[in-house]
Amino acid sequence: MTPSTSPLKFALIGCGHIAPRWLDAFQNNPDVDLIAVADPDPKSFEKLSNYQFPNLKTYSTIEQAYNNHSIDAVVIATPPQYHTRYIIDAINRGIHVLTEKPLCVSIDQFRHVLHAQKLAEENGIITAVNQQYRWNPRVNAIYNAVQNGKIGRVFLVNSEFSQNNYHFKKWWRQQNLYISAFNWYVHIIDSMRYYLNSKPKTVWAKFIRPPHSKILGYSSLLLNVTFENGTEWHLTANQESVAGPTTSGHTQFTMYGEKGTIVNTKNESPMFYPIEGEKEELGENIGDIDNQWTYPPGWPDSVAKFVHAIRTGTSHPTSIRDNFWTMVILLGAIESFELQQRINIKKFLYKYHIDEFIGDI
Repeated sequence: MTPSTSPLKFALIGCGHIAPRWLDAFQNNPDVDLIAVADPDPKSFEKLSNYQFPNLKTYSTIEQAYNNHSIDAVVIATPPQYHTRYIIDAINRGIHVLTEKPLCVSIDQFRHVLHAQKLAEENGIITAVNQQYRWNPRVNAIYNAVQNGKIGRVFLVNSEFSQNNYHFKKWWRQQNLYISAFNWYVHIIDSMRYYLNSKPKTVWAKFIRPPHSKILGYSSLLLNVTFENGTEWHLTANQESVAGPTTSGHTQFTMYGEKGTIVNTKNESPMFYPIEGEKEELGENIGDIDNQWTYPPGWPDSVAKFVHAIRTGTSHPTSIRDNFWTMVILLGAIESFELQQRINIKKFLYKYHIDEFIGDI
C-alpha cells in the first residue's frame, strides 16, 4: 500500500530532452523521493549532476529498477511510441503512472491502454497524462469564462497555430508520419476540449507535408471537429512555417458565443467582447505572465496533482480516462485523412471495438 505521509518513491523512465522538466519538479516537491532513473543511454545521466537526489540509482532498463526497489509511482518520459508499453507494465505491477503526452500513437496501442486503464481503476491505481497546458493561467481564464456562461452557448471557434522552428533532429521524430500531431497538436486538441467540456461528434482532417519540410511526415494540419454541444471548431496548424510571426503554444483563436466573443492572441491577455458593453480582460495580467514562457511550465503542477490523487485515492484531472476523448479526436483525424472522409465518432469507436471500453467515460 502506498504510504500516506512519507515521500512517495518515484522512478523516471527516460532521461532525455524533456527529463530536466521532471527533475526540476521532483527536486522541489518534498512529497517525492526520486530513487531510480532508467535510460539505455548512459550519457543521458550526466544531467543528473545538476540535482541532489540522495537515494537515486541509475539503470539501463526500468525492469532493473523494479527488481531492486519498491516503487510507488513512475513518470514516463520516453519517446512517444514507447509510452503505452511502460504504462501497461507499470499498471500490471500495481504502480501509479504519470506519462508524458501522447497517451499512445496508434489505434492498437489505444485499445491496449484502455484495457490497462480498466485494470488500474479496479485496483485503485492512479493514472495521469501530462497535459500541462491545463494549469496555465491563460487556459484557466478562458475555461472559467466559458463554463461560467459569460460567452453563452459557443457555436463557432476558429483557431490558428504557427511555429517557425522546432527541434526535428531528435531521432524519434522521424518514426511517425503524424509526429507533429502527437507531439504538439495534442495539446491544442486537449485545451479546446477542456474549454468546451463536450465530446466530439464528427471529425474531418487533412494533413499536409510542406515542400520545405525537415521531417518525413506531416507537419501541417487542417482540422474540423463538431462537438455534441453543437460547437464547430476549425483549426489551421503549421509547425514548419517558412517565416513570419509565431503564435503561442495555445494557438490564437476567436471563440463566438451567444453573448459575445473571446479573442485569444499571443501577446495580450484573452479578451471578451460582449454584444453589449465594453470589452473585458479575462484573468489578471495574463499577457505579462504567460508570454515569458515558450510553453507553459506545468510540470510541477502535474506532479503535485498526481501526488494529491495518490494520497487521496481520487482521479487525476488529466487521467487516462479523461484523456480518452482527446486521443479519440486525434486518432479520428488520422482516420479521416487516410480514408478521405468525415468520421462519425460513434461509428469510429464501434469499428475498432473501443465502445466496449467506454463505460461511463
